[in-house]
Amino acid sequence: MQTIHPIARSRAADAQSDCKRQLRPGSRRFVARSALAMMLAVAANAALAQAHTHETGQYVLQSSVVGSTDIAASTAREHGIEPGPGTGVLNVVVLKKDGPRREPIAAEIDAEIRNLLGASHSVDLKAVKRNGRISYVSSFAHAPAETLDFRISARPVDGGPTISLEFRERLGATVRRQ
Repeated sequence: MQTIHPIARSRAADAQSDCKRQLRPGSRRFVARSALAMMLAVAANAALAQAHTHETGQYVLQSSVVGSTDIAASTAREHGIEPGPGTGVLNVVVLKKDGPRREPIAAEIDAEIRNLLGASHSVDLKAVKRNGRISYVSSFAHAPAETLDFRISARPVDGGPTISLEFRERLGATVRRQ
């Protein structure tokens, strides 16, 4: 049987006591660690709605997909989207870099959605112009917890190169909390 030196045992006990004292609710370390955990949880949720991006030269193609129930009802009405658990919203924007600035520009957009069985259909995107900016929006139907592949290509009307972007999204996977 191995014995522990009394000084080592004392130091270990002191360290354990310090740790308990520093992680008490209300202590600075407890508050800092709790805040860090909360920020990580918020960042994880934000990542779910993160835009997919592809850059080519001075052009950037960005696209995001959300459930129609995740957008404001007024926004859905404005764009003719009927919110529901089986409806997704595709948003596309083309940006032109000008130094540190990125300005949305007009483009010809082609988009296709394909399910994992290989069935595909093209998406009709509607140009949305607001405050001198332009983006492209469309709604589409999907099955519960369906995984879809998106293929988007954009041709800037100012003569820039065609930019393509492909990504996969899982839609309609809801988590019920009790």
